[in-house]
Amino acid sequence: MVLDHHGEGTVVDIGCGTGHVTAELAHRGLEVVGIDPSEAMLGIARRSHPEMVFRRGGANLYDSPEPTDQLVPLRGVLARFSLIHIDPDLIGGVLDSWAQRMPAGGVVLLAFQSTDGEGQPVVSFDHAVAPAWRWHPEEMSARLARAGFDEAWRTMSRPDSLHRFLDTERKRELIAELTNTYARVMNMRPDTIRVVIEEFPRENWGVAGVTLADSGQNESLNAPGNSTSS
Repeated sequence: MVLDHHGEGTVVDIGCGTGHVTAELAHRGLEVVGIDPSEAMLGIARRSHPEMVFRRGGANLYDSPEPTDQLVPLRGVLARFSLIHIDPDLIGGVLDSWAQRMPAGGVVLLAFQSTDGEGQPVVSFDHAVAPAWRWHPEEMSARLARAGFDEAWRTMSRPDSLHRFLDTERKRELIAELTNTYARVMNMRPDTIRVVIEEFPRENWGVAGVTLADSGQNESLNAPGNSTSS
Protein backbone atom coordinates (compact mmCIF):
# COMPACT_ATOMS: atom_id res chain seq x y z
CA MET A 1 0.00 0.00 0.00
CA VAL A 2 2.81 2.43 0.83
CA LEU A 3 4.49 1.65 -2.49
CA ASP A 4 1.30 2.60 -4.34
CA HIS A 5 1.43 6.15 -2.94
CA HIS A 6 4.17 8.15 -4.59
CA GLY A 7 4.26 11.28 -2.45
CA GLU A 8 7.47 12.86 -1.21
CA GLY A 9 8.79 12.13 2.25
CA THR A 10 9.99 9.46 4.62
CA VAL A 11 8.40 6.18 5.66
CA VAL A 12 8.91 5.27 9.32
CA ASP A 13 9.00 1.65 10.50
CA ILE A 14 7.83 1.92 14.12
CA GLY A 15 9.19 -0.89 16.29
CA CYS A 16 11.52 -1.98 13.50
CA GLY A 17 13.29 -4.60 15.62
CA THR A 18 16.09 -6.21 13.62
CA GLY A 19 15.30 -4.09 10.57
CA HIS A 20 14.43 -6.75 8.00
CA VAL A 21 11.19 -5.09 6.92
CA THR A 22 12.81 -1.64 7.01
CA ALA A 23 15.47 -2.88 4.60
CA GLU A 24 12.87 -4.48 2.33
CA LEU A 25 11.03 -1.16 2.00
CA ALA A 26 14.30 0.61 1.21
CA HIS A 27 15.21 -1.97 -1.41
CA ARG A 28 11.89 -1.20 -3.10
CA GLY A 29 12.87 2.41 -3.49
CA LEU A 30 11.41 4.13 -0.43
CA GLU A 31 13.20 6.57 1.84
CA VAL A 32 12.75 4.77 5.15
CA VAL A 33 13.90 5.12 8.75
CA GLY A 34 13.61 2.36 11.34
CA ILE A 35 12.75 3.33 14.92
CA ASP A 36 12.93 1.05 17.95
CA PRO A 37 13.32 1.62 21.72
CA SER A 38 15.72 -1.31 22.13
CA GLU A 39 19.44 -0.61 21.70
CA ALA A 40 20.01 -4.36 21.41
CA MET A 41 17.59 -4.64 18.50
CA LEU A 42 19.04 -1.54 16.85
CA GLY A 43 22.53 -2.97 17.19
CA ILE A 44 21.49 -6.05 15.25
CA ALA A 45 19.67 -3.93 12.66
CA ARG A 46 22.70 -1.70 12.10
CA ARG A 47 25.07 -4.63 11.76
CA SER A 48 22.73 -6.44 9.38
CA HIS A 49 21.90 -3.37 7.30
CA PRO A 50 24.73 -0.82 7.69
CA GLU A 51 23.44 1.22 4.75
CA MET A 52 20.14 1.91 6.54
CA VAL A 53 19.13 4.63 9.00
CA PHE A 54 17.96 3.38 12.41
CA ARG A 55 17.10 5.55 15.39
CA ARG A 56 16.28 4.92 19.02
CA GLY A 57 12.79 5.97 19.98
CA GLY A 58 9.22 4.94 20.57
CA ALA A 59 5.96 5.20 18.68
CA ASN A 60 5.31 8.80 19.75
CA LEU A 61 7.52 10.90 17.50
CA TYR A 62 7.27 13.87 19.87
CA ASP A 63 9.08 11.85 22.53
CA SER A 64 11.99 10.74 20.36
CA PRO A 65 15.40 11.15 22.09
CA GLU A 66 16.91 11.88 18.66
CA PRO A 67 16.05 14.71 16.21
CA THR A 68 13.05 13.99 14.00
CA ASP A 69 13.46 16.77 11.40
CA GLN A 70 14.29 14.13 8.79
CA LEU A 71 10.83 12.66 9.29
CA VAL A 72 9.01 15.72 7.91
CA PRO A 73 7.11 15.34 5.70
CA LEU A 74 6.09 11.87 6.77
CA ARG A 75 5.01 9.85 3.75
CA GLY A 76 3.94 6.76 5.65
CA VAL A 77 4.04 4.85 8.93
CA LEU A 78 4.37 1.10 9.31
CA ALA A 79 3.65 -0.28 12.79
CA ARG A 80 3.76 -4.08 12.86
CA PHE A 81 2.76 -5.39 16.30
CA SER A 82 4.37 -2.40 18.01
CA LEU A 83 1.29 -0.43 19.10
CA ILE A 84 0.21 -3.39 21.23
CA HIS A 85 2.77 -2.25 23.82
CA ILE A 86 1.40 1.31 24.05
CA ASP A 87 -0.89 2.07 26.99
CA PRO A 88 -4.38 2.66 25.51
CA ASP A 89 -4.52 6.05 27.25
CA LEU A 90 -1.45 7.13 25.25
CA ILE A 91 -2.51 5.90 21.81
CA GLY A 92 -4.17 9.20 20.92
CA GLY A 93 -0.93 11.13 21.43
CA VAL A 94 0.97 8.61 19.32
CA LEU A 95 -1.45 8.89 16.39
CA ASP A 96 -1.47 12.69 16.66
CA SER A 97 2.33 12.74 16.45
CA TRP A 98 2.05 10.93 13.11
CA ALA A 99 -0.85 12.96 11.72
CA GLN A 100 0.75 16.33 12.38
CA ARG A 101 3.83 15.34 10.36
CA MET A 102 1.93 13.76 7.48
CA PRO A 103 0.49 15.64 4.48
CA ALA A 104 -2.71 14.59 2.75
CA GLY A 105 -2.33 11.26 0.99
CA GLY A 106 0.04 9.72 3.52
CA VAL A 107 -0.44 6.10 4.54
CA VAL A 108 -0.55 4.38 7.94
CA LEU A 109 -0.40 0.58 7.97
CA LEU A 110 -1.01 -1.17 11.29
CA ALA A 111 -0.84 -4.83 12.28
CA PHE A 112 -1.89 -5.85 15.78
CA GLN A 113 -3.44 -8.61 17.82
CA SER A 114 -7.18 -8.01 17.89
CA THR A 115 -10.15 -8.93 20.04
CA ASP A 116 -13.72 -9.52 18.95
CA GLY A 117 -15.19 -9.47 22.45
CA GLU A 118 -18.34 -7.36 22.74
CA GLY A 119 -18.15 -4.61 25.33
CA GLN A 120 -14.36 -4.90 25.61
CA PRO A 121 -12.77 -2.77 22.90
CA VAL A 122 -9.31 -3.10 24.46
CA VAL A 123 -8.12 -6.18 26.36
CA SER A 124 -4.77 -6.67 28.08
CA PHE A 125 -2.93 -9.96 27.55
CA ASP A 126 0.23 -11.67 28.76
CA HIS A 127 3.33 -10.95 26.72
CA ALA A 128 6.88 -12.15 27.35
CA VAL A 129 8.52 -8.80 26.67
CA ALA A 130 6.25 -5.99 27.93
CA PRO A 131 2.63 -5.19 28.89
CA ALA A 132 0.40 -5.59 25.85
CA TRP A 133 -3.16 -4.96 24.72
CA ARG A 134 -5.44 -6.39 22.04
CA TRP A 135 -7.65 -3.93 20.18
CA HIS A 136 -11.06 -4.40 18.61
CA PRO A 137 -10.61 -3.22 15.01
CA GLU A 138 -13.54 -0.81 15.31
CA GLU A 139 -11.98 0.81 18.37
CA MET A 140 -8.63 1.25 16.67
CA SER A 141 -10.40 2.64 13.61
CA ALA A 142 -12.20 5.17 15.82
CA ARG A 143 -8.93 6.26 17.42
CA LEU A 144 -7.38 6.73 13.98
CA ALA A 145 -10.38 8.79 12.87
CA ARG A 146 -10.00 11.10 15.86
CA ALA A 147 -6.42 11.78 14.76
CA GLY A 148 -7.63 12.64 11.26
CA PHE A 149 -7.04 9.36 9.41
CA ASP A 150 -9.60 7.67 7.14
CA GLU A 151 -9.67 3.87 7.11
CA ALA A 152 -9.21 2.55 3.57
CA TRP A 153 -8.55 -1.17 4.02
CA ARG A 154 -8.82 -3.87 6.67
CA THR A 155 -8.16 -7.58 6.85
CA MET A 156 -8.25 -10.06 9.72
CA SER A 157 -6.58 -13.45 10.07
CA ARG A 158 -7.48 -15.97 12.75
CA PRO A 159 -5.28 -18.76 14.16
CA ASP A 160 -7.49 -21.43 12.60
CA SER A 161 -6.85 -19.94 9.16
CA LEU A 162 -3.06 -19.78 9.53
CA HIS A 163 -1.15 -21.49 6.74
CA ARG A 164 0.64 -24.64 7.85
CA PHE A 165 3.97 -23.67 6.31
CA LEU A 166 5.71 -20.30 6.20
CA ASP A 167 7.37 -18.87 3.10
CA THR A 168 11.16 -18.70 3.23
CA GLU A 169 11.47 -14.93 3.75
CA ARG A 170 8.87 -14.83 6.53
CA LYS A 171 10.48 -17.87 8.14
CA ARG A 172 13.89 -16.15 8.25
CA GLU A 173 12.29 -13.02 9.67
CA LEU A 174 10.40 -14.98 12.32
CA ILE A 175 13.53 -16.91 13.34
CA ALA A 176 15.37 -13.61 13.83
CA GLU A 177 12.51 -12.19 15.90
CA LEU A 178 12.27 -15.30 18.08
CA THR A 179 16.03 -15.47 18.58
CA ASN A 180 16.27 -11.88 19.76
CA THR A 181 13.14 -12.07 21.90
CA TYR A 182 14.41 -15.20 23.64
CA ALA A 183 17.86 -13.66 24.12
CA ARG A 184 16.39 -10.50 25.64
CA VAL A 185 14.01 -12.32 27.98
CA MET A 186 16.61 -14.87 29.10
CA ASN A 187 19.47 -12.32 29.21
CA MET A 188 21.55 -14.36 26.77
CA ARG A 189 23.65 -13.63 23.70
CA PRO A 190 21.76 -14.21 20.43
CA ASP A 191 24.71 -16.19 19.04
CA THR A 192 24.18 -18.87 21.72
CA ILE A 193 20.64 -19.58 20.53
CA ARG A 194 19.41 -21.52 17.52
CA VAL A 195 15.72 -21.39 16.60
CA VAL A 196 14.30 -24.14 14.40
CA ILE A 197 10.84 -23.88 12.83
CA GLU A 198 9.67 -27.02 11.09
CA GLU A 199 5.91 -26.54 10.84
CA PHE A 200 2.92 -24.93 12.49
CA PRO A 201 0.33 -27.68 13.00
CA ARG A 202 -2.98 -26.23 14.13
CA GLU A 203 -3.05 -28.24 17.33
CA ASN A 204 0.29 -26.70 18.31
CA TRP A 205 -0.08 -23.27 16.74
CA GLY A 206 2.61 -20.70 17.40
CA VAL A 207 5.28 -22.97 18.94
CA ALA A 208 8.84 -23.15 17.65
CA GLY A 209 11.76 -25.24 18.87
CA VAL A 210 14.70 -23.46 20.51
CA THR A 211 18.14 -25.01 20.96
CA LEU A 212 20.65 -23.38 23.31
CA ALA A 213 23.97 -23.73 21.52
CA ASP A 214 26.07 -23.77 24.71
CA SER A 215 24.34 -26.75 26.26
CA GLY A 216 22.27 -28.43 23.58
CA GLN A 217 19.23 -27.89 25.81
CA ASN A 218 15.92 -27.89 23.92
CA GLU A 219 12.98 -25.68 24.81
CA SER A 220 9.90 -24.27 23.10
CA LEU A 221 9.07 -20.66 22.48
CA ASN A 222 5.74 -19.15 21.49
CA ALA A 223 5.89 -17.35 18.18
CA PRO A 224 4.43 -13.84 17.87
CA GLY A 225 0.66 -13.84 17.35
CA ASN A 226 -0.52 -13.66 13.78
CA SER A 227 -4.06 -12.36 14.12
CA THR A 228 -3.86 -9.29 11.94
CA SER A 229 -5.93 -6.19 11.46
CA SER A 230 -5.00 -2.99 9.79
